[in-house]
Amino acid sequence: MFLGVKCVIAKSIARIHKGNLVNHGIVPMLFENPANYDRLGQGDTLEILSFPEQIKTGRVKVRDMDKDFEFTVRPDMTES
Repeated sequence: MFLGVKCVIAKSIARIHKGNLVNHGIVPMLFENPANYDRLGQGDTLEILSFPEQIKTGRVKVRDMDKDFEFTVRPDMTES
């Protein structure tokens, strides 16, 4: 929260950690294709356009600005 993180993208997220993220307003998201995790590098700049609109669909398109490729993630939250 202090660092200004808006979301976390991971292969999997433990239940308690996910709860802590949500409680701090950070959106937990999972790779639709876990192989895309290996394509990312430390320090890569990721871009998500129209995040509020995309999150409503249950699928979010993310663009790696450094490697110029897109991948899809899904929010890992329950509806309320």
